[in-house]
Amino acid sequence: MASAHALALGARLLTFVRADGADPTLRAWTAGAYVSLLSAEEAGYRGTDEFHKNLDSGWAAAVLAKVIDSGLPTLSMAPDGSDHDLDLWLRGYFFNTALLRMACVLDNALSVLFERKILKIRTGVDPAPGDVPDYRFLIRWYRVHLKKKADFLDRVHAQFNTFKHGYWGPASKKKVEDLDDAWKALDELLELLELTVR
Repeated sequence: MASAHALALGARLLTFVRADGADPTLRAWTAGAYVSLLSAEEAGYRGTDEFHKNLDSGWAAAVLAKVIDSGLPTLSMAPDGSDHDLDLWLRGYFFNTALLRMACVLDNALSVLFERKILKIRTGVDPAPGDVPDYRFLIRWYRVHLKKKADFLDRVHAQFNTFKHGYWGPASKKKVEDLDDAWKALDELLELLELTVR
């Protein structure tokens, strides 16, 4: 059963998805982030500590072998908890997929908002690719000029930037490790997305 916070965010997301002028890609990716986060919650995701306690050198190979032998996993493959490795992997998969999608939507939503609020107003034409500043500028602009918070979103972005550009092993401390922080990041993302359709 979904938490009250998850249901409230789902209702807000549905309003955004139905809004005139909402970017279709932002709609789809944010809906995917929500479904992935909800799947992690319903599967019992409890944070990275659970994952690291169960991690050993043969764990990934064992999970992959099960997936290859059994086909693509679903949440109902081991409802009795008999396949702990696969269940653990699925919970982390859904959680990390949600964070990855939020990081991508964040970059794009900031660009869309900046284009609509600043560039098109100043020039009267749609900006060309490359006219939109980088993430660091956009997140500062969002915080300072629009007076909006993005603390959890910024942590999601930093986590996936680290993953893209550096080593991110078991000893690395993740910037977003639990469902509560991830739901807060989605809440901040929805606030940003709502500005893109006003």
